[in-house]
Amino acid sequence: MKAKQTTIQSMLGGADQQFVVPLFQRLYSWKRREWKMLWEDIEELYTADGSPVHFFGSVVTATFEPTPAGVSKYLLIDGQQRFTTLVVLLWAVRNLAIERGTPKLAQQIEEAYLFNKFAENDLDRFKLLPTQLDRPAYQGLLSDDRRNVQGRIDDAYRFFRSRLDDTDPDGNPWDLQRLFQIIIQRLEIVSIDLDNDDDPQLIFESLNFKGAPLSQADLVRNYYFFRIPSAQRQQETYDQLWRPMEERLGESLAEFIRQYLCKDGSFVSKGNVYQALQKRLAQQGESAVIDSLHKLNDCSEHYRRLIAPQSESDPRLAKRFARLNEWQVGVVRPLLMKLYEWVAEGHVEAAQFEKCCQLIESYVVRRTFLGYKTNPLNRYFIALSGSIEPSDPATFIGKYLSEHAWPTNAQFRVGFCQFPLYESGQERVRLVLESLEEKHGHKEPVDVSNLTITIEHIMPQSPNASWKGMLGENWQRDHAELLHTVGNLTLTGYNSPLGNRPFEEKRNFFEQSHLEINKWVSQQERWTRTEIEARATILFEKAVETWPGPEPWLAQE
Repeated sequence: MKAKQTTIQSMLGGADQQFVVPLFQRLYSWKRREWKMLWEDIEELYTADGSPVHFFGSVVTATFEPTPAGVSKYLLIDGQQRFTTLVVLLWAVRNLAIERGTPKLAQQIEEAYLFNKFAENDLDRFKLLPTQLDRPAYQGLLSDDRRNVQGRIDDAYRFFRSRLDDTDPDGNPWDLQRLFQIIIQRLEIVSIDLDNDDDPQLIFESLNFKGAPLSQADLVRNYYFFRIPSAQRQQETYDQLWRPMEERLGESLAEFIRQYLCKDGSFVSKGNVYQALQKRLAQQGESAVIDSLHKLNDCSEHYRRLIAPQSESDPRLAKRFARLNEWQVGVVRPLLMKLYEWVAEGHVEAAQFEKCCQLIESYVVRRTFLGYKTNPLNRYFIALSGSIEPSDPATFIGKYLSEHAWPTNAQFRVGFCQFPLYESGQERVRLVLESLEEKHGHKEPVDVSNLTITIEHIMPQSPNASWKGMLGENWQRDHAELLHTVGNLTLTGYNSPLGNRPFEEKRNFFEQSHLEINKWVSQQERWTRTEIEARATILFEKAVETWPGPEPWLAQE
């Protein structure tokens, strides 16, 4: 590589050349903090005596592709944020020069630093060409077409334009010619030009991986495309594989890649995604790298359905995904992605996949009611994902979970009746009660997802004298032990008017309820420890059907 000290005048001022930000680079991301720092540096140079300079950072470039004629192109490996910001600033100076009636300065900025005057291709006109997703806003700005100018590029332009419309530090209008000379001549840059033998990926890593705020998804994306040398194939691969994943998953992309890498049974931490992927592909050729990206893209659609069940076309699977999401067990997704792949490949039936989801949900729910720690789940499910076989995954999962603290029916019964479910969150309470209501098999089921149906404590949270009298001399103990348990919880559309009314009045509302889980309550004369525990036992029978236990696999041993 060759490093030299240079200026914007030397780099952008050359004839018929273009600096191309790789299409796989992240979007323009500088914000007000960076713009303000740059402007303050320029102000300092503007007011200083003599001709001091300011070091503006380093720029790394590499020859993009052979160009026997026309515009010479260079990859802007590092420095896109600085270059893009300076071009936006120069455009703001250019526009103000036109408004002030100094067209020669505006023309000088355009022809020497922003555009290649004689370029035949529209894209070749630009001295700097940002990454693909930034191009509409960038081209719109430099074409005075405000329809597509938005996002950070528009924000940067507005920031610099507001500073230019203000007065200089002495209270006078800015001297645009002087300001222009400072930008192109006195902001010094160290330009690093890579030779053909240099590895741009290693240079990029040394500049960005250790300390710069690049996300794991940014690093993974750059790694993939550094491994694809052909510019045309890069573009095709980006359009067909990477960009659809970005649009499909958005901010969830990095977490998807992490969990995807866990599918083989190896744990990958959030900060180690890039290194894990690099290790797996380091000895692979270009075709294997692209094949890896194909598999990643295919699986990203499965992941989207896991995290957004409404996008799943199979209502049975959509329901299972939604329930697992409610229980906040993202640790099962590497396993679910592996199962989904087998479904897509025809190795596993959708019904078998649904059965696997049911077993996993049962395992998680039963452990929750027993108060088991969630820490081991990550290890359990990643190991399961690495060892499972497609021949009979439900049986494999059943046997595996039965060996890893899956509560039996006897254990579940104790936890189900005694666990303070309400304290684990209202969403979980709703999910449990909705599941139990559904298991009753009403011929005209009520839509319990309706927002008007809320959670009701039958024995109220703030018992009045009437309630204390009915509960008896141990009312404080019973209230503390049973208030938030499933036996005392139900769903109703009358939560607000019920409050802490006497049980006799509440019972009248339950008699009008269409929910099966309220029928037994409406038939009781009193509501004490006896009734609460009895109801918990009745609901437990439905819970066992909803969340089956490990007994079938324990019996095989």
